[in-house]
Amino acid sequence: MCELREKRLDQEETLAEFQKAADTLKKDQEALMKKEKIIDQALKQTDDEIQQFQTFKQQKLNEIQVNRTYHSEYL
Repeated sequence: MCELREKRLDQEETLAEFQKAADTLKKDQEALMKKEKIIDQALKQTDDEIQQFQTFKQQKLNEIQVNRTYHSEYL
């Protein structure tokens, strides 16, 4: 009878250790997910800024007037 109690207590201790480890891993995962979300938001913002800059740059390039002079030899 004592052996069974000791075995059960050992199993409960082991279970508690596993549960504690699982809780720690879950907290770590949640922290990493928060970091990932922040990084994704920063990446999206950077992509948006790049797109705005490219659009602005293209608009300015479109405003440039190009004058070409052709020599009569080439016509």
